[in-house]
Formats: sequence, structure tokens, C-alpha cells
Amino acid sequence: MTKQNNNISFSQAELGALQAQVQTQSKELARYKQIEKELLQEHSFRKAIIERAAEGVCVCHAIPIHPYVEFTVWNSRMTEITGYTLKEINIKGWYQSMYPDPVNQKKAQERMGQMREGKDLHGERWEVVRSDGQQRMFSISTALLTTDDGLTHVLGLMLDVTKEESYRQNLEKEITALKKIFPICSSCKKIRDDEGYWHQVESYIRDHFDAEFSHGICAPCAKKLYPEYYDSIYPPQKNKK
Repeated sequence: MTKQNNNISFSQAELGALQAQVQTQSKELARYKQIEKELLQEHSFRKAIIERAAEGVCVCHAIPIHPYVEFTVWNSRMTEITGYTLKEINIKGWYQSMYPDPVNQKKAQERMGQMREGKDLHGERWEVVRSDGQQRMFSISTALLTTDDGLTHVLGLMLDVTKEESYRQNLEKEITALKKIFPICSSCKKIRDDEGYWHQVESYIRDHFDAEFSHGICAPCAKKLYPEYYDSIYPPQKNKK
């Protein structure tokens, strides 16, 4: 490179080297843009999976100040089942909002402490309170995640199983009721309830087990009560005792 009359001139070799350097930098720039594009696509794909998951998906980590837990991931399903947005839950606090009862709140905090020591939750059922005051039953599963900066995060998967829990409890009550001994009249076959009242079998079962009856007539009774119609009601091939 030479300078004459304030003009800079380059030799052919220098120009060739500059052109090669520009080409190399252009290729590097194109490569970085491609990597950025792929990362954005991967991020969008992962975000779509989280957003469209049937479960509530969230990620949080501990912080030293109130509310002591901060969420960085909070999909739309979490908002649906809790009634809180990401911003709202980070202001109000997970424990403080979802477990307003001091006893339950303490239990939840103690269980989360165990979880951070490696005892993950696997479909554990916890009674929580939504933003609108409704009591709900959540099935919660967790896993610990550690990022490159050494920060430990908690991945949570949550399902609202309130209806399933109610059905399970009702089923257990019915099973318990079926296992007990029923006092039944040896003459009229009525059943006596726990308060001493007597009921027809049909009404007792309907009221206690959410069942309905349809009525027919068996062959022996039909023969006894309606002998003139017996053969037409129960032809020989259908006459079963």
C-alpha cells in the first residue's frame, strides 16, 4: 500500500487479500445468521409445545426476597387452571396465593424443600385455591433443572383433577356403603336406614347409590300371577327359571 498526493493505492496482492478477507467475513456472517435463524425456529417450536400442552407447565427458581419464588415459564394452561398470569403470580407469590391457609402453606413449603433435595413430586395431589376463591385439587409433578450458570430451576407439570377426585371419593363412599350389612325385613324386604326408617329396596338403592330401576316380571311370578298369559309371555324356548 502506497500513499501519493493524499491518495492511497493498493497492490494487486493487497487487494486480493482484502477481497479474501471480505469474502471470509461474509461467509461467517451468513453462517451466524443461519445459526440465529435455527435457534429462533427451535425456540419457537419449544415455546409452541409448552403453550399447547394439555398440562399446566411452569418453571421457577428460588429468590431471597418476597415472594421467594420467581417463575420464568408459565403457559396459558397455568393461567386457565390457577386464574393468575405470570406477572400476577410473581407479584402475589405461589405459596401466598395458592395456599392461603397457613397450615397448608407451611406443608407446601416443607414439601418443596424436600423436592429441592431431590425428592420429586410424582402426581401428588394438593388442594389449592384459585384466584377466584375456588378450591381445586391439583396433581403436581416436578423435576429439577440446572442451567449453565449453576442456577437450579424447578419444572412443574400440573393438572386440575378436581372432578376426578370428587368421582373417586364418591365411588369410595359407595363401595364402603355396599360393604356394610343392611338390616332387611324378613317379610316385606324393606331396608332400614341408619336413622331407623324403613325403605323399599328400589328407593333405598336409588337414593344411596345413584341408580335407577326398570321393572319386569320373572317367569315364576308370571306363571303364578298371570297363568293365562304365561305361555305367550314366556314361550317354551324362553322359559328359564
